Amino acid sequence: MTTDEPINFVVPDTDTLRSTILTETEYGCGEMLLPDDERRIFADVLAYVHIVIANHANEQCKGRLLGYASGYQLDALGERVNCTRLAPVPARTRLKFTLETVRPNDITIPAGTTVTSDNKVLFATDASAVIKAGKTEVTDVPATATTGGVVTNGIPVGAIQSFVDRVPFVTGVFNTTESSGGDDGEPYPRAIDEVNGDNGEGDDRYRERIKLAPAAYSAAGSAASYEYHARSASGNIESVAVTSDQEAGTVDIYVTEKGGVLPTQGTIDAVTAAVTRDDIRPLNDKVTVHAPTEVQYDIELTYYVLQENESAAQKAIEGTGGAVEQYNTWQQAQLGRDVNPDRLRAFLLDHCVRVDLVQPAYQAIANSELARFSGTLNISHTVVEE
Repeated sequence: MTTDEPINFVVPDTDTLRSTILTETEYGCGEMLLPDDERRIFADVLAYVHIVIANHANEQCKGRLLGYASGYQLDALGERVNCTRLAPVPARTRLKFTLETVRPNDITIPAGTTVTSDNKVLFATDASAVIKAGKTEVTDVPATATTGGVVTNGIPVGAIQSFVDRVPFVTGVFNTTESSGGDDGEPYPRAIDEVNGDNGEGDDRYRERIKLAPAAYSAAGSAASYEYHARSASGNIESVAVTSDQEAGTVDIYVTEKGGVLPTQGTIDAVTAAVTRDDIRPLNDKVTVHAPTEVQYDIELTYYVLQENESAAQKAIEGTGGAVEQYNTWQQAQLGRDVNPDRLRAFLLDHCVRVDLVQPAYQAIANSELARFSGTLNISHTVVEE
């Protein structure tokens, strides 16, 4: 739900409320109360308490609406449409186990054997593995982190070398692939979960899926239905586009990960599995999941600033987290978002007096495409008098 005006159920008129309570108190006391009178101070406190209660009731009522709900309130709304919050997903990797010397018999490494690189993130083997008699190693053993989240990603090749669970005769282990595929799901806000929570992005993604959830009941293969199931495949998915521009019965789904990142093969596989289940995909639909085509744009501009604002403006525009970076983040966040130079101009004009913008030029972007900054940045500034 989006609205230009905030929705309120209880809006206390603080001045009227305070005046009414003071008038009634003075009437009960039979005299006018001076500002330092304890009875007047009590009346002021009573008015404050009523205002706090009214505002709290207003926030609780707004929490019953999808656009305002958060945390556990949002969970309750999701349950109404059978849409639950996505849990963190653990990263995966591949392991190699070795023996110091050849053994005359097979050595079995049980499923669930746990190894680590730092005693913080643990990985457990998905299935048992066997080092055959006369051999000294077994490779390509799949393993999954015992906890979920992006913190389980990015463990480089060879970093996992320590056993948590010892296996007789097995002396060495290391990962042959970098750990990947972990994501945070749809975490609660930090106000609820101070350890694993985020700044509300988890609620935002969950809220978007709740909006789409009723479409999941469609048996006709609607775009909204496919989008819902695609988003439900991973909390790491940021943008989904569903098209059917080819022959009848052909459905193409394009996805990006958080931050406008192209999807990994693991993410594509997860989305494919989610949207092609027999109880989801209409019988005659041929569904394919893709990474979008990137359409690159350059940035070339000159901005004008006042002398006294030069340093601050340069930092606010060109620095980390500045206007240029904010524009790129916005531009790359959604599939099919047209390259819009006016949006860049708006970001810039918050910090300067004028802009000569050469690139990017406006460019229409198809739903199967993603605008991407090329890395070519030609930016300068000129000091002008007011």
